[in-house]
Amino acid sequence: MTLTFADKIRRRILYSHVRENEDGMNITDYLTANFSRFDRAGWREAITQGMVEVNGRKPASPDMRLKKHDLVAYFPGELPEPEVNLDCRVLYCDKDIIVADKPAGLCVHPTGIFFRHTLWNILGQKYGEIHFISRLDRETSGLILGARSREAAAVMTQKSFPVHKEYSVIVLGDFAYPVRAKGFLVPDADSITGRRRRLILSDAPEGKITDHVATVESSPAVPPPEYADTEFIPERKLSPDLTLVRAILHTGRRHQIRASLFSLGFPVAGDKLYGPDEKLFLKTGDNSFTVEDYALLRYNRQALHAAKLKFNHPFSGTVLEFEAPFDLI
Repeated sequence: MTLTFADKIRRRILYSHVRENEDGMNITDYLTANFSRFDRAGWREAITQGMVEVNGRKPASPDMRLKKHDLVAYFPGELPEPEVNLDCRVLYCDKDIIVADKPAGLCVHPTGIFFRHTLWNILGQKYGEIHFISRLDRETSGLILGARSREAAAVMTQKSFPVHKEYSVIVLGDFAYPVRAKGFLVPDADSITGRRRRLILSDAPEGKITDHVATVESSPAVPPPEYADTEFIPERKLSPDLTLVRAILHTGRRHQIRASLFSLGFPVAGDKLYGPDEKLFLKTGDNSFTVEDYALLRYNRQALHAAKLKFNHPFSGTVLEFEAPFDLI
């Protein structure tokens, strides 16, 4: 059984499918083993209160046995969500694709406490289910591309479908010369949060990991190094210690721009994870930033903006190009 988009957007749902090795498992044991939201007693209570369904049948019994491919859904109910800027602009839309300009602070997908206050929900209410092709962090503003049909998503998620992306970014320091930063993104061993990555510069082509890179982390639990290629071009000085830089992506990796600039010694202004003090990232949970913290960061958000998109329409082949102004400059 699968959920329809109408099911997904109507209310917050956390769901999963039962795997082959979980066939015959007690549902309470299944939820306890897979989700840390509650302990075993908590999950039994949630099931008893009718907050868990299996294959759309409600309510589930705490002692029922699951079968392979069963859909287990948990409905936590409406939760209060922080106020964020919901003013996203749609720049282009047809029956297959959509291009929007996302404000900083707005999550793209439901995550954590965010469900209604997400781009997925806002656009979904009006345009139906969107399959986002490009990714933007919550604090990153700018252009994002999505598919409105499964056929378009299938075409645009292929490696052979090129999308030219340019970002505007404000960095700390005097970034005086163009740089083509090629190399491999690996976990940063010095990260106190365990979430930061760094770029090991290398002239090795994509797919040819050098021995030096391969030995940085040897644990099978650590993701393998990812090849990244970004072109950075300084545009103008904003102050003695702030530079506006244009970033052109030749690959698309998680945290690619932020990790590359951090590794080059020019962290993104306002970046709490890759900025001047990673300890500030630990304050994001309770938003306990001080005036001194913001003075160090220079901005209350990471100064990164998806400024340009250029691609061919997946079916007509028409060249489409979009730009969005950066509100921090």
